[in-house]
Amino acid sequence: MIPEGPKVELQDVIEKNPELQREIKHNPQTVKLINYALKLENNIRHTSMHAAGVVIAPRKLTEYMPLYKTRDDITTHFEKDEVENIGLLKMDIMGLKTLTIIKNIIREVRESQGVTIDLENINLLDGKTFKVFQKGDTDGIFQFESSGMRDYLKKTKPTRIEDLIVLNALYRPGPLQSGMADIYVNRKLGREKVTYIFPDLEEILKDTYGIIVFQEQVMQISVRVAGFSMSEADELRKIMGKKDVSKMPAQEKKFLERAAKKGCDKKKLEELFGQMKTFAEYGFNKSHSTAYAYLAYQTAYLKAHYPVYFMSAHLSSESEKTSTDSKIIQYVSESKKMGIDILPPDINHSHEYFHVETANAIRFGLIGLKNVGSNALQTMLKARQEGGPFRSFNDFVARVDLSRVNKTVLESLVKAGAFDCFDLKRRTLFESVGDIIKRSAAIEKNRSRNQKKLFLEEIADSYIPEENMKLEEWSESEMIAGEKEIAGIYVTHNPLEKFSSEISKVSNTSILAIQNKEFKGEIIKLGGVVTEFTPRTSKKGDAYGEIFFEDLSGRIKVLCFKDRWETLKKTLRPDVPYFLEGRMPESEEANIYLESLQELEAMLKKKARKIVITIAYEQIDEGFNDKLQQKLEKNRDSVPYMIVINRGEEARVVINSETGQGIKATASMKKDIEKLTGPNSIEILF
Repeated sequence: MIPEGPKVELQDVIEKNPELQREIKHNPQTVKLINYALKLENNIRHTSMHAAGVVIAPRKLTEYMPLYKTRDDITTHFEKDEVENIGLLKMDIMGLKTLTIIKNIIREVRESQGVTIDLENINLLDGKTFKVFQKGDTDGIFQFESSGMRDYLKKTKPTRIEDLIVLNALYRPGPLQSGMADIYVNRKLGREKVTYIFPDLEEILKDTYGIIVFQEQVMQISVRVAGFSMSEADELRKIMGKKDVSKMPAQEKKFLERAAKKGCDKKKLEELFGQMKTFAEYGFNKSHSTAYAYLAYQTAYLKAHYPVYFMSAHLSSESEKTSTDSKIIQYVSESKKMGIDILPPDINHSHEYFHVETANAIRFGLIGLKNVGSNALQTMLKARQEGGPFRSFNDFVARVDLSRVNKTVLESLVKAGAFDCFDLKRRTLFESVGDIIKRSAAIEKNRSRNQKKLFLEEIADSYIPEENMKLEEWSESEMIAGEKEIAGIYVTHNPLEKFSSEISKVSNTSILAIQNKEFKGEIIKLGGVVTEFTPRTSKKGDAYGEIFFEDLSGRIKVLCFKDRWETLKKTLRPDVPYFLEGRMPESEEANIYLESLQELEAMLKKKARKIVITIAYEQIDEGFNDKLQQKLEKNRDSVPYMIVINRGEEARVVINSETGQGIKATASMKKDIEKLTGPNSIEILF
């Protein structure tokens, strides 16, 4: 009955909600609860500290105000407005991860290519950079990553940094909810006429198509139209921005009187001041927006001109959170979309962090592996630096101090595939780790007695028990599960990639959009994969399930309750693609409440309407038709198909399957037939 969120006044809700009024009238407990709530409302609940606020004074702060000590910090006892009211300067000094990422890109480019990038002197009209914005390819671009912002970028096609400054200011809750952002888009695209109340305003509002977007514009208008001094204009900006109703009438009277003396029409002045009041509530500081837009442009420039280094630095920035953070999944997906391969961990090629290995490949960093701590990592890297790449697994064991690189570290490296370069089966190594640790002790013992290297190598040959060499390798699914467990992401094989086209058709949002609070519908529809699930018990003693679900944009927690969980837990399988339907909870938490979950391939098969096979005329030769017919027979089922043969840009032949003749709508069918027809030549329609 009572809505959540800021700016909710309980008395207003009571007056406007008949259902709540009836509840108060008929339930004594509700009356008691409401009375307590009204007394508590608007009282200070706790003290807190601004994340980046720093107060600057000409002398000791204690000469101006009392101070307050938390467990770790000393803060002002006054709130920020009171600090400013007594004449002190409060500044927000923020540390941005983006600045570190930029520094790392510049460093890696310099070390790898010998090129020094001077970001302070780049071309601000660079076509390649603006294409990044125009296409909405803004993964990793500061302040421009959200799906909503991408939509505005694709609509408005920015061509100047001024366009980015305006969009950065408009893409905020106030301007979006008030319709300002859409008015800007329509005016920029010529769908809506740009008008100015006074001709003098064109110079001030031209870049924003007649809309008051920035606080600085409010100040300029008051100076130009009403003859305010800059200090008076700044005072007006503060009063409007803070919606100080007690001071607004005096400011309005002063503005109208002074502007009227300059010969301005009274009705137009009232209309203008009304607009200023409305827009100033949402107005953003232009200098702030300019700094952000410039930083965004710099990051986009690096993405456009040094894409592999750009993605490497972003992956490195998330590399210590591979198992908990959604960003790493988003950046891996974006890298692959850009044609950049993510190479698996390798004991001879991986560095501490992700790094560029070739012009279109990034190597996974060892620090992103679970259980591989800093001491073990530095020990291995130091041994490789001093003695060169490890020639074999035995060479690795002989040169690395296994008192620092323990059993858990070795097992994790095996599961992640970091020893694959030695052509040994992962299962053989994993089952041998205990013996390897024991036998390495003999090496260390003999090394301490200064035994000759030859003798050490003879002992090293017996590190792996001979019977373990005969073990069968893990299955593909076991290797995928091991990689995911240790690397936190799917490295060599993502079970979703073969379904990426189909997932985009059946999903109505993405995990990234949900986490950015951009999903506005009721029912969430998502294709993805269950990575892990855990039984839980609520405070009331009810059993429920906690499921972690991934798509190609991120990872999210899904909660499954009561009977649904009792049924689902018997059949749920990790690393298997599923189609999920769910709802968002009423709270602010970005979880999903599960409504239904079914295996993706089975769902696609049910919903498939038609399959389109596209072939280029040049592909067809003597044996092609026979081979295609064989593959169609091999994949026979009930979904009708059509074969489209393209010859040049205009000529096209379409052949439909006969009634009752169809094929499977499965990933295995696509994989099989595309071996003949070529990649991305088959589309399943739903």
